[in-house]
Amino acid sequence: MSQPNFESVSAPSVLKKKPQMNIYTVLLLIALVSLLTACVLLFLELNAYGGFGAIKGRVSMLGPSGLGSGGLGSALAQLAIQV
Repeated sequence: MSQPNFESVSAPSVLKKKPQMNIYTVLLLIALVSLLTACVLLFLELNAYGGFGAIKGRVSMLGPSGLGSGGLGSALAQLAIQV
């Protein structure tokens, strides 16, 4: 077996070229700006209604049947009767 030739291998340099900005970096920055904008808008929307924890009441307006007492539930019941 022959020995490897170490003379052709260059020594690693400390100075390296900075990676260029590519399309993936731009997409990452667009996603970051979009998420930050959404967080700020959500915060402003919550403050318009009294802030965090200010919303009180029932979580669901559904009745015991699961369809509710009016609106969609009564419309579905009428549709079932007609069929």
